[in-house]
Amino acid sequence: MRLFCEQPNADGMPCGHCAECGRILAGDNPDVVIVEPDGQRIKIDQVRYIKDEFAKSPVEGSTKVFIIEGAETLTTNAANGLLKFIEEPVANRVIFLLTTNKSMMLSTILSRTQIVEFPPLSADAFADSLRQQHISENQIPLLVGLTNSLDEAEQLVADDWLAHCQHELSRWFTQLAKHDEMAFVTVQTGLMPLAHDRIIKR
Repeated sequence: MRLFCEQPNADGMPCGHCAECGRILAGDNPDVVIVEPDGQRIKIDQVRYIKDEFAKSPVEGSTKVFIIEGAETLTTNAANGLLKFIEEPVANRVIFLLTTNKSMMLSTILSRTQIVEFPPLSADAFADSLRQQHISENQIPLLVGLTNSLDEAEQLVADDWLAHCQHELSRWFTQLAKHDEMAFVTVQTGLMPLAHDRIIKR
């Protein structure tokens, strides 16, 4: 957004309100190309598409931006294909490779990039983000302990999955405290189905 913003603020940050910021937020800027994994991986055909777009001039402005999300999921062929054209930079082209695990990326790609590390959100900031999503206050401390990702948190609360987990764990713990042999049954019938139902992809 900062590369296209019409009214950046005094700190150099995008305003978030101008027409260009709005178009980027809506995914409606032809000079911003976003690629995500197709299923579990980013495949060679997707990199060929990026390469074709990379060779084209910007449609409207002077800059073209490419955002590759989940860059660690590039297949070997796709990673090698990407390497071939990032070795020869073109003016006014910016590529962002976004990853939560850079150790899974080719060292030859990493050596040709500027690496910027983003620390996780603080627990307080993450809790505030969860409140803005109208997540139940009694679930926020649990979510803060489980994840630092808003997307993962939303998956965990979808369909009341987390609430069901809380209920089943409470029932299981109560049975354990009473030395009730049904605690073993609760693991099999209450907890295991929930565990299999919600596997977060990392």
